[in-house]
Amino acid sequence: MSRGMAPGKWGWFTPFAGGRDGVFFKITPAYVDLHKAPGFSQKEVPQLSTMLLNGVTLRYFWASPYVIWLAIAAALYAAGFTYDLSIRGAAFASPCSAAFFLSRFPTLLAVTLLYYSFFHGALYFGGWAARPFVHGRVYRWAKTLHNACLVSVGVAVWVAVENVVCHLWATGRLRFTADAAMLASPGGLLGVYGVAALVPMWRASHFFVGHHFIHWPALYSAIHNVHHRNSDPDVFAGLAMHPLEQLWFFTGAMPLLWLPVPPFAFFFIGVCFLISPAGGHSGWEDVMQSDIHHYLHHRCFEVNYASFDASALDALFGTYMNSLADAGEKLEDPGKGAPAKVDAKATLWGAPALKDVAFLLGSAACFAPWAAAFGGGAAAAAAAAGPAPARAFALGALAGVGPVALAYALPHGAIGAKSKGAAVDALMWSLGLASSALPVTLACAWCLL
Repeated sequence: MSRGMAPGKWGWFTPFAGGRDGVFFKITPAYVDLHKAPGFSQKEVPQLSTMLLNGVTLRYFWASPYVIWLAIAAALYAAGFTYDLSIRGAAFASPCSAAFFLSRFPTLLAVTLLYYSFFHGALYFGGWAARPFVHGRVYRWAKTLHNACLVSVGVAVWVAVENVVCHLWATGRLRFTADAAMLASPGGLLGVYGVAALVPMWRASHFFVGHHFIHWPALYSAIHNVHHRNSDPDVFAGLAMHPLEQLWFFTGAMPLLWLPVPPFAFFFIGVCFLISPAGGHSGWEDVMQSDIHHYLHHRCFEVNYASFDASALDALFGTYMNSLADAGEKLEDPGKGAPAKVDAKATLWGAPALKDVAFLLGSAACFAPWAAAFGGGAAAAAAAAGPAPARAFALGALAGVGPVALAYALPHGAIGAKSKGAAVDALMWSLGLASSALPVTLACAWCLL
């Protein structure tokens, strides 16, 4: 048995908060065999029963960085960074308020970039990890800065989602539970348990179907290729996505809207969405959230659509890959990782393709009629919507489904997910559409009703 396979000092609690015995860098995950090169150790094939058991026992929560993200969210909330849901608040007036944006964006941007920068600096400049998946990786500032700019766009998209949700709460369109009641009753405690148990599993499952959805050729060409330019991802690559992909990624929080959860629960999930992609894209094996599973997705493209929490779904649908050895890599030196692979992020210069510009502008145009309805605030929006819910749902569908139709209307190649048969393809496409575009449609329409 190698040192990597040895039990930790804390026994069952060894993986608390996603670390190993309280250490979060230069750690050896339990499955790693140090006699093998980084990325070549074999994990057990995941099972659905294990996935469900880990959810019920809250292992996906306490044995993961969710504990750290909860502490960050709680600290911000305690410092007064809460939602103003009063009738005098910017969220009540409009679901697309400049005042709301300016009150939220700077703080969330600072927290997100600080988290990513600390993680990135510790790995690439602090020497806090020693087992990169890629041996001899060439560091490029331009790649990091480009990814960081896209992360900043992602923060802006999340604030826009917050604005819509807070408008629905403030105007009474959706119910919520007061934060003070969260821990004040048995029902509140049960709700906290439910969120802690189900949200990680839901997020992982939502990511699987939504991720598979944007791998179909038309959507990959228009949207997801931006993220996959990082074939050798770094920390900032985690949220470096097309703005529409970021929006669909954040729709993983939408089920909370139909549950009377406290606003803090929604804020906490938002913090998780913003900073959780960092560790899973680090590119190193000996660090918190180390994820060879997702690294293989970036390197091999058509495998491992789920996060590792839900990788049993990949095993079920035949898209699971375990290690670099399964990818055909051959390297036995335990001091090295996989050989370098050309990263598309190495070439960042040049004008964007006309098709990409057309899709970005066209997608923005799909949201424009909905946003225009709120130009004069809530009263003007209500007057514009009138008594006809059909108009509200038409504008919501244009925002939610319009970009999907546009992606299929524009030229695209055949690069994307491999067919698994007509029935499975139809199921995955439908679930992906329902998990990504449908929540946007419903949320936008609801603001007008």
